[in-house]
Amino acid sequence: MNPPLRPRRTFVSIAYAPASGDPRVRRQCESLVRAGWTVYQIGLRARGEPAVGRLNGVVMLRTPQTRYRGPSLRAYVRSYTEFFFRARRLLRRIMEHGPVDAVQVTNLPNSLVWAARPARRRGAAVLLDIRDPVPEFFQCKFGDRFFGAFGAWCARLEEQIASWGADIVVTANEPHLRITAEHGVDPAKLRVVLNTADARFFPMTPPRPAGLIMTYSGTVAARMGIDVVLEAMAELKRTGLATRMLILGDGDAVPGLQRERERLGLQADVVVTGERFRIEELSERLAEVGIGLVPFRRDAFTDLLLSMKLLEYVRLGIPVLAIRTPTLAHYFPDDTVAYVDAMTPTAWAGVIRGVLADPEGARARAVRAQSIPVAQAWQDVSEPDFIALVAQAAADARRLSARPPA
Repeated sequence: MNPPLRPRRTFVSIAYAPASGDPRVRRQCESLVRAGWTVYQIGLRARGEPAVGRLNGVVMLRTPQTRYRGPSLRAYVRSYTEFFFRARRLLRRIMEHGPVDAVQVTNLPNSLVWAARPARRRGAAVLLDIRDPVPEFFQCKFGDRFFGAFGAWCARLEEQIASWGADIVVTANEPHLRITAEHGVDPAKLRVVLNTADARFFPMTPPRPAGLIMTYSGTVAARMGIDVVLEAMAELKRTGLATRMLILGDGDAVPGLQRERERLGLQADVVVTGERFRIEELSERLAEVGIGLVPFRRDAFTDLLLSMKLLEYVRLGIPVLAIRTPTLAHYFPDDTVAYVDAMTPTAWAGVIRGVLADPEGARARAVRAQSIPVAQAWQDVSEPDFIALVAQAAADARRLSARPPA
């Protein structure tokens, strides 16, 4: 007689983002589908998407609102609050059809974790994925306002309180884990799930020499420093070195970049799409790129980021130019990417010129970059750890909920 089949476990992801274009949320959800879980993703609706759909086995439940990216703190709070109640309502509807084993809430904001409270009361494990350090993000976004320092203190308190609502707190890299513990989050709850690239969309490709076409892909925000790169391009053009650039992403800095492009006379040299592309579309658009750019303006927030675009460029064999930050330097030695040490047009122009003068040297750095551990695929490095983490958290929560009261 065959043993009874084990019922499929259910996982719910909640993220204030359109998951179809969010690599980390997609990778996590699709990994659990491949491991045999039933997976629901509650997120924002991207343009042209239905309210309910499926993507690679994940049931997508999309709320009828778009992601706010502007400068107004009040608008952020209003948008987050609206999504909180919609996500909580959708989670309750999922629970009407059967038990939920685990819920993961991805910030921003951390307080969204309380939307998972109904499932936790019924024995589900709750994971809080702090992929962005909120106190540092607040300081970067609003630090020049009169309430900046007080707001950063409130954000640290919010992170601590939110962690009480989770069984496990996930961070994206080791430096981020250490700063989260310093914020007052219980170290016993902290885990790292490295934000590595998906092999299906970013296969390890033979490195190419540096070329005149450069790219930036991802969120287009002032903190990313893309305007500095445009000024560097104009400086190079005045000396007779004409480069081209593709800016593949959306964000509140798009209109300003378009104006800057015109001011600098780079209309024929720079493409600003103003659109975020799905992962499936991105690698094709990078096929002819000769340099990948990671131009953060350094601050407490960007110093903690392990750039997803950098990992994607490396796997596609694209030579990388990056601003030197503690986190990037922690994972990528000097002989794997070309680092820029100052966020000025002259510094960027100098490094771009040097890389283009030695395209084979850039290819050699790209070869070495592909050999370091963090360049390995999500499926090889992070996916097994993430699946085991969720399964163990669900088993522990189930065991605790079944324990009779003392």
